[in-house]
Amino acid sequence: MKQLELFPATTADTDRLRAEIQALNEMTERERAAALRRHRYVRAVEDLPPGRRGDRHLRVAIRAVCELSDDVDPPTPRQVRAWEARLREADGNPAGLAHRRMARSPRQQTHWAPWIGELVDQVVAEADPRRGVTLTAMARLAQARCLEASHARGGAAADVPAFRTLVRMVGDRLRPLQQAYRFRHLSCGRPLAEVVVAREALRVAVPELGADRVHLVTARDSYSGVIVAAALGTAPPDGEDLLGLFGAQTATAAPEPLGAARLCMGLPEVIVLDRDPAFLGATFRHSAAALGIRLHFAAVDDPGAPCRVAGLQRWLTARGEVVEDAGGLMAAAHAWLADLDVRRSGPDRSTPLDRWQEGVARYPIRLSPGATPAIPTGEESGGADAAEGPDGPDARRRS
Repeated sequence: MKQLELFPATTADTDRLRAEIQALNEMTERERAAALRRHRYVRAVEDLPPGRRGDRHLRVAIRAVCELSDDVDPPTPRQVRAWEARLREADGNPAGLAHRRMARSPRQQTHWAPWIGELVDQVVAEADPRRGVTLTAMARLAQARCLEASHARGGAAADVPAFRTLVRMVGDRLRPLQQAYRFRHLSCGRPLAEVVVAREALRVAVPELGADRVHLVTARDSYSGVIVAAALGTAPPDGEDLLGLFGAQTATAAPEPLGAARLCMGLPEVIVLDRDPAFLGATFRHSAAALGIRLHFAAVDDPGAPCRVAGLQRWLTARGEVVEDAGGLMAAAHAWLADLDVRRSGPDRSTPLDRWQEGVARYPIRLSPGATPAIPTGEESGGADAAEGPDGPDARRRS
């Protein structure tokens, strides 16, 4: 007996589905996850009626997808509209939503010669992580050795992977060893040595949260000035919230309706913070010690002391931004962080993002949390000055 199909698929639909599956299978796991994540947001927006496709309605749909998928980095309505246009250009194929920087031509997807992988393995094995060798420097060394080996074999420069490809190859080999620190928007082989904590109470009324104030806590890399982690919440942050910025979520941490605006995937060696009673608890100190993090409590007038005001409120006021809901507040926080990343300062007019991507080999790479000495009684917990870098005890402070 022939089996009947209630909705028989046409040949065109079958071919299209087969092409979509084949395109997704040819992508890497990272590319496939990014494409499917964007496809979820586009599908949610496509279901909206024609008269309800404004920014406010898109933010509601985006927030619903975030809650279902536990996405800590929701896109903006403008990004979702751009993804929707790209999906139409790709005839509905989700593979067309892969990041264009991730997309590689068929020639780049081919396997390189075995001797290239052996040279990259050799460079990674010879690098001494305690000397603070950066990801960029290792990729350049691998490129030089590959060009030299290709010339000796009678090959051409085209037989050697491009520099970005070598950066990815070196990074893939470093990641299992936990020698590369990566977080949202930024990627660098230089570890986090010292971060400075800043807090701010935003005078923003969010009716859906039932709060007239929102608390912001940030962690800024003391060398580059990049805010590596930031979170918004309806309650004043405490030590557990601070550790949660770096992915160290404790069992007693309360769920937060807003959450992280930027999450750091690497643990710092030193956290500089003020003497707020919320940060003086024994539980926070012992949790930080278990993670191998030193706590340095500094007064407001001390050199390198934490800043009490992060600056988001001033940024909103200067631009006349009006926050209507939680999604708009999170989008404003993302825009503020992106603005700080490219703000030029100093005699060389460099940006914090430039200084971060330089990957200056100034601090020793931290391989694992490891065991740390017991926290002494008093206000100091190791301290930033007690941890010496390769250039001496003052190497951890900016000149």
